[in-house]
Amino acid sequence: VSKMLNAAIRMGKTVRTKTDIGKGSVSVSSAAVELMLAKVMPDLQKVPANAKVCILGAGKMSRLLLLALFSKLPDIEVTVVNRSVDKAQELLDDEMVRGRGGKNAKVAKLEDMLDVVRES
Repeated sequence: VSKMLNAAIRMGKTVRTKTDIGKGSVSVSSAAVELMLAKVMPDLQKVPANAKVCILGAGKMSRLLLLALFSKLPDIEVTVVNRSVDKAQELLDDEMVRGRGGKNAKVAKLEDMLDVVRES
């Protein structure tokens, strides 16, 4: 069993070294940010730094999306729309999120969602 495990580890290292299997996104959130940068921005003829992003909800996925987004574009303009404005603000005040950017981030209540989406 030990020999098989060692062989499997060696094979995994070889595959990662000789292929692009380790390249690219490791999460849905980071894949969404990469897709936005690679496809959506050119289609909209916008520079990512000038984009306005609307994130609906203030749960775990929104937090991961903010981390991925601010890792690539720390100064991007983001509005988090949520039923609870306090929960959305709590998300923006998260230590890890703040550590990656977000100086242009704000919150909006659910009633303002259509206006925020229209501006984004």
